[in-house]
Amino acid sequence: MSGAWVYNTARISDSLAMVIPVWFSSDVPRGSILQLLCDSLMGWEAFVRPENLVLVVDGEQPHVEWALERLRGMLRGDAWRIEMLKTNLGKGGAVAHGIECALAGSDVQCVVIRDADNDHLLADLPPMVTVWQGVCEALRTCDVVVVGARHNLTAPLGWLRAQWETFLNHLIMQVVSYCRHRQGDAPCW
Repeated sequence: MSGAWVYNTARISDSLAMVIPVWFSSDVPRGSILQLLCDSLMGWEAFVRPENLVLVVDGEQPHVEWALERLRGMLRGDAWRIEMLKTNLGKGGAVAHGIECALAGSDVQCVVIRDADNDHLLADLPPMVTVWQGVCEALRTCDVVVVGARHNLTAPLGWLRAQWETFLNHLIMQVVSYCRHRQGDAPCW
């Protein structure tokens, strides 16, 4: 089954971009930041072309800039981009900026957003891309959002954060449902 995922991922690698918003607290050691970034990016070249990899540094962070200087020499390819935002826009602002950069003047149809904290493995990506491809084919449009999820939030996050994530997931689904209902696209559930 994983062979099918690899085939499908390779088929769209030219149209896939990866955006990684980067923000670390100033109390995180530079070496730890470098290690987290390296681990988060391990294997990226199997999924996207170098010019479709965009790291967005959210506000001035000298400790992150130090890690990125070293990271450039460690990763394959030199076409990948680092966007340095002067002010902290928050995660949503950094993601939006990264998506705009990824889509500007390219053939990108699918943008994957990954955190820089190595919380998810790249192995999570092929099944999501396969779902994206299937939905695009079924709907005859690629204006589709596929959102990953954990089967068990408590194990990796702890009880309190798992409850918070569950609440946010439910809230997001309700907002999307309400917006679709207001636009007449779907019944409100």
